[in-house]
Amino acid sequence: MSKPTLKWLLMRLRCWRFHLRHISDSAYIAKGKQSIHRSLVMESFSYLGPESIVGPNVKLEAYAMVGPRVSFVGDDHVFTNVGCPTIFSGRPDSVRETIVERDAWIGCGSIVLAGCSIGAGSIVAAGSVVTKPVPPGVIVGGTPAKYIKDRFHTSDECSLHNRVIEEGTVKGGGHYVAPSSPFSKS
Repeated sequence: MSKPTLKWLLMRLRCWRFHLRHISDSAYIAKGKQSIHRSLVMESFSYLGPESIVGPNVKLEAYAMVGPRVSFVGDDHVFTNVGCPTIFSGRPDSVRETIVERDAWIGCGSIVLAGCSIGAGSIVAAGSVVTKPVPPGVIVGGTPAKYIKDRFHTSDECSLHNRVIEEGTVKGGGHYVAPSSPFSKS
């Protein structure tokens, strides 16, 4: 077993701080002030940017990227009690699940409402408000987020990309390097 790296130790400390139990060793939560619900699930090589707000029942699948100041909110107040102010109406028993699927990317300052999944390989432009599910392989933006264009030029490119992602034969590169676990086999 190799010696733990400082980066890996800091990541484990962040997980402990937020009482997170379902975070892959290769996932990364950026340093900074965040508000993260303990039910957050982060799969391999997923990334959560600084100053994010993560409500209950959020899942980041493998290779998902969430930029800085992104908020996953909603479904957390009861507002239908007649004659009772919302502040005194309590919280619902459950919140709909929000899934950021494989290789999706959510740009800086976006808001994703509870129950709105982001499809595999999709991109949400910075500052967008996602009010309904985003299909796979598209780029959306605006308030509310609307279709802008397909991510890839052809369906063949999209199919090849998805196959590589699903097979796990991804080429490394770029500036993101996940903290390596001292418990992984080298």
